[in-house]
Amino acid sequence: MEFEVKGKYEHQEKRHAFTTAIRTTSEKRARELTYAKLGSNHGINRRHIQIQSIQENKKK
Repeated sequence: MEFEVKGKYEHQEKRHAFTTAIRTTSEKRARELTYAKLGSNHGINRRHIQIQSIQENKKK
């Protein structure tokens, strides 16, 4: 399954919006992978990341 995760994160006292596609087995795992990906790429803590929505992408 593929999930689309949308939210905002704070980096260098600025808010940035993000949308990312995560391929995994569950919504909970998509949330964890999003935290890991943003933390790794931008060096930010989980407390600075706000996930606003997680939706499953349905392929036809």
